[in-house]
Amino acid sequence: MTLQFSKTKFVDYGLLYLLLAISGMPFFYGDVVMVGVFGLVMLTFVWRREGLHRFYFFILFAFLTLILLHSLRFDHLPLNTYIGLLVKISLGYFVVTILKEKFTGYYVDIICVLSIASFFFFIPIFLSPSFGDFFSSIALPAPQDGGGRGSLIFYHMNLIRPGGLYRNCGPFWEPGAFGGFLLIALMFNLARTNSLKNRQSII
Repeated sequence: MTLQFSKTKFVDYGLLYLLLAISGMPFFYGDVVMVGVFGLVMLTFVWRREGLHRFYFFILFAFLTLILLHSLRFDHLPLNTYIGLLVKISLGYFVVTILKEKFTGYYVDIICVLSIASFFFFIPIFLSPSFGDFFSSIALPAPQDGGGRGSLIFYHMNLIRPGGLYRNCGPFWEPGAFGGFLLIALMFNLARTNSLKNRQSII
């Protein structure tokens, strides 16, 4: 029984991590990855006999309405972009439905681990740009990254220094995006613990 729970928990964390990955980690960009993640999430969704709720169709209808209005206003219909966004919205819904009340706690755990991992890259690069050159030399190519920057999986090599100050982007495409994911984690953790002084919030 414990082994089964362990496998389920591993899958749950994996699904949420993959959702975060395709939402903002350049290393996981690309249609093939998105289709693979969508298939895995849908398989889990069906295997656990989760059902579609009316709220899901309301979300899709609202988003399709916004797409239509946007396209009419700007006379532009980037179909691939809209399909990708619909897939990501659907993935978010399916993962939340699978995890239920565990979603917020697992989200905080994952962001906390990513934050700790980012310190091992951010602090050396912050202290000396030469570390950035070294990490870049061993980084893997990040698909669809127009700047040609590489990825260390848990850290994205975005070495831009506005005003001469290097900022921590974690595994996401830029520091502001990482800040957004961190802020959501802080809000979830505050709702769960009613405190910002616990270990995870401090990290």
